[in-house]
Amino acid sequence: MANPTPAQSLPRVVIRMEEAFRQKLMDAAYKADRSLNAEIMARLEKSFEDDRAANELAERVSEHDGFLDDHAKQLRELWVHIDTLQGYATLLREDADQADVRQKRIFDAIGKVVDSDRVKGKLPE
Repeated sequence: MANPTPAQSLPRVVIRMEEAFRQKLMDAAYKADRSLNAEIMARLEKSFEDDRAANELAERVSEHDGFLDDHAKQLRELWVHIDTLQGYATLLREDADQADVRQKRIFDAIGKVVDSDRVKGKLPE
C-alpha cells in the first residue's frame, strides 16, 4: 500500500451543515479556485487572525484610555477656568459701565458749575 499524502494523514473532522450553507461555501471555494476543505480552512484561519487583530486593537485602545481620560479631565478644568474668566469679564464690563455713568455724572456736574459760573460772570463765555 502507498504511503498516505500529508493531507491524508491529518485527522478528519465531520461537520453537519445546512445544504444552503454548504452551497455558499462551495461557491466561495469555486470563486477562490480552491477545494471546499481549503475554503473552510482559510475561513477558519481568517477568523483566528481577525480575533488576534481585534484583541490587539482592544489592547491599543485600552493603552490610550488613560491618555484620553487625562485630556478629558484637563478639558473640563479648562472649561471651569473659561467660565470663571467669562464671569470676571462680565464684572469688568459692569464696572466699566458704572465708571462711564460716574464719569458722565462728574462731567455733567462740572458742566453745571461752569455754566453757573458763566451766568454769574465769573467765567468768560
